[in-house]
Amino acid sequence: LDRKIDVNVFTFDDASKAPCAVSGPSESDTAGIREYIQSIKATPEYDEDLHSEASMKEYLSKCTSFYCTNSSPRRFLIQRQMYEEVKGTDQTRIHVEKSANGDSHWFTIVSANILPKQLLEVSSKILAHKNLRIDRSHLDTVKDNVLHETDSYGCVTMLRLNISDHPSLHDDDEMKKLTRALKRAKWLDDEVIDLGLIRAPEIGLEKA
Repeated sequence: LDRKIDVNVFTFDDASKAPCAVSGPSESDTAGIREYIQSIKATPEYDEDLHSEASMKEYLSKCTSFYCTNSSPRRFLIQRQMYEEVKGTDQTRIHVEKSANGDSHWFTIVSANILPKQLLEVSSKILAHKNLRIDRSHLDTVKDNVLHETDSYGCVTMLRLNISDHPSLHDDDEMKKLTRALKRAKWLDDEVIDLGLIRAPEIGLEKA
């Protein structure tokens, strides 16, 4: 094989069985997160409103076991803060940081009131158009019953994408354009994306 084409296959459960509908994690599932919180209590990173035992107990009850056990505790707390900023709204927050080895970037996209599959698809299209390669992805949901108590829209989607290093990731102007496009992604249908990125890139997504 010449390895010019990579195929990634994602499967999604029925909306009525959305992952945000399952029971919360066990004590052992969250041990690493709770230990990390104890380690930062004397630092500026600690936030009593977000990280107190009562606050975390309530938040963790909305998370899945898989999400808790497969997340870096530090990044988990970053996403926990982003969750607070978008829950009960239709907003999106984006956090970008270099990976530990410096050869890639982690994009965290936290968005409310959108199906996880939809957020993954539109975000991937925008990144692909920018010639950015997704090496790894993590997709989870956290329950948010402010707007929708029973269906899968009642989740905040936590999408984490590991992007291979690229010159545009070191260009401030390009990064501003990219993060702006990713924030708008949930409102864009295929026709708008095709027009603004492929057929008439001089127009751009904002005008398409």
